[in-house]
Amino acid sequence: MGKILEIIEAHLTQDDWNYTKSKDKDMIICGVNGKNATFRLYFYVNEETEYLLITTAIDTRIPEHKRILVAEYIIRANYNLNLGSFELNMETGEIQYKTSISVKNGELSVQMVEHMIDAGVFTSDQYYTGLMAIIFADKTPLDAINEIEGKKVQVSETVSKRKH
Repeated sequence: MGKILEIIEAHLTQDDWNYTKSKDKDMIICGVNGKNATFRLYFYVNEETEYLLITTAIDTRIPEHKRILVAEYIIRANYNLNLGSFELNMETGEIQYKTSISVKNGELSVQMVEHMIDAGVFTSDQYYTGLMAIIFADKTPLDAINEIEGKKVQVSETVSKRKH
């Protein structure tokens, strides 16, 4: 087992997480409950290049007729995010949040892994309600983002500010 996988397992074991390793042992999978939804975490490791990718997968599949609206929503969300980003598979409707790090010539710590997990789960959980509002309550992407991010900017104000 490589050093990156050891650090991930140390964190998961220390916090009593249930997880499974893929047969090729370059990936770890586990579930986590947020406040608003349940997520699956995938830890993809490349020991040779010293690279770690963590995806926080949202179990809800975006219906085909809502994918363009959700794509706009995640573009708006990504603009204000500092660590990681959302991705939408336009073919399958899968949505995930990705964080990654290259530790080439560096040292990965348990705290760094914990921070990456927290960023993915917290952010996915925070923006999940907006996704559901777009899918089930016919909210616009702008209204959903404004609600999530606490902004009260009206569309007319945004357009008028751009004109000047």
